[in-house]
Amino acid sequence: MDAIDENDARFAMDSSAYAIQTLPNSSRNSIPTALVLPSPHERPECEPAARTHRYQPYPKRQDCSSSTTRDDAGPLEFQLPENVPEWSAALAQCHTLRLLPTPAPGRLYLFPPTHIFLVNDRMKRVRMIMNWLHVRPAWLARVQGMDSDEASISVQGWRDYLTHSPERGPLNRPTTTFTGRKAQKKAKSANTLLIFHELLPDGVPPLAHFRDYAWFGHTLDHDEPEEQLVSQRLVLWELDELAFRYDFVRLNRHFSKDLTISPEQQLVREAMVFHIWSAFPTRDKMFLDSKPPGDCGLGSLIWRYSIPALEAARQILCQWPNAPRELGSPLVHPPEANNLLVVRHMQQKVAQFYCQTYCKAFQTAPILPSQLPLPFISI
Repeated sequence: MDAIDENDARFAMDSSAYAIQTLPNSSRNSIPTALVLPSPHERPECEPAARTHRYQPYPKRQDCSSSTTRDDAGPLEFQLPENVPEWSAALAQCHTLRLLPTPAPGRLYLFPPTHIFLVNDRMKRVRMIMNWLHVRPAWLARVQGMDSDEASISVQGWRDYLTHSPERGPLNRPTTTFTGRKAQKKAKSANTLLIFHELLPDGVPPLAHFRDYAWFGHTLDHDEPEEQLVSQRLVLWELDELAFRYDFVRLNRHFSKDLTISPEQQLVREAMVFHIWSAFPTRDKMFLDSKPPGDCGLGSLIWRYSIPALEAARQILCQWPNAPRELGSPLVHPPEANNLLVVRHMQQKVAQFYCQTYCKAFQTAPILPSQLPLPFISI
């Protein structure tokens, strides 16, 4: 990737954040396969401070933390991928405007919602991510040939599969054996697992096989915890990205059905949607074919990536009912010829109109894109 130019630096929400992007192992340049951490032998010694005041009977305790310790809340702590600020603010505005019913109805998910991976048990999270990577090829083939609404399952259904292990038995447990107060819940769980049994007749692998699984070269190897965390965040970023793409296509089809246009014209309109993520290596119009070459798409801080994606989204949204008049004004080419304030305003309007329209159409919150994770780096 070329060096960041002056326009990109002005466009960034925080220009100082670009310092990390110039590092050789920054995801803004290329996704790393290794991380830089201090050697355990370089850990500073913690000596008690000298007492300087008689009313201070005990010396102040110095901070002896190190990023190499397991209990630190520093670089080794698991985090979900960061939200794109304009989109998370737009969704918060939907709650402020009371566009969502209270209490919110349980929605179905075409892909595992990433918040369910926030578990305290590290190896449980590894199990969940490994189970997803295990079913990923078969699941992508399944959703490609089905309507997204029919292929979606509940959040509890995803939990039941992702936490499943061989010790719990096969995926095709008979539903007639359940009795008692929770029989209905257990039967529903068993029916969901049957979906995965059809995709995985041999079930899920033992946890000891997690080293055999990778996301485009990034392995789940707990012997290198820093690299494992980067791999986990990249897997969850892809889940957010895929869910956002399908939600966008779903909403666009919702409005296309109400238009008196031919099927050929509908295909042309839908093809315009795919331009939003055209900077990513993509197969079958929706799925990632390899790891991204850098920070791409609507969440990018790099102007030459974010503006083409933003303009592609604007071209779709301006054709929807009740579109704001600001969406009728196109951005210009080349990207650096655009005014910073105009681009910022367009980002906000696109995110606000999309989120509010989705909430009104489906009475539930959309899945939003997240930022491509930066690696954990400690110098």
